[in-house]
Amino acid sequence: MPRGVYERTPETLARMSAAHMGHSVTTGTRAKLSAANTGNGDQHKTHGMTGTREYYTWSALVQRCTNPNEPGYKNYGGRGITVCERWRNSFANFYADMGEKPASLSIDRIDNNGNYEPKNCRWATRKEQRANQRPTAVRLI
Repeated sequence: MPRGVYERTPETLARMSAAHMGHSVTTGTRAKLSAANTGNGDQHKTHGMTGTREYYTWSALVQRCTNPNEPGYKNYGGRGITVCERWRNSFANFYADMGEKPASLSIDRIDNNGNYEPKNCRWATRKEQRANQRPTAVRLI
């Protein structure tokens, strides 16, 4: 594996998350984290999961809550929906909290007026999400 890229396992990402929060980690994990931050261009390759379903989900939710140029912003960031600090700048933290994305499920906020944070998010089916959406306004002509 190239330097700075790690095997995609929940254990590795959890250790990286622990290290980020200042908790103790194994010597091997410490060495991997050190190698990822050597300044040789690999410092952004900390999880090796760019392009995965989980990374796409994380990236999309951050964008729709923080980027006014994102088409969905008006329904998320524009309504005051935010991403918790733990997740906003750390995919590893998001993955440690949410785990692997099950096939055919997507991220769902349990409280639709609540933020993207561990206690308010789950992987849900389309049916569960339809039952948990804001009512749409009906315009009479």
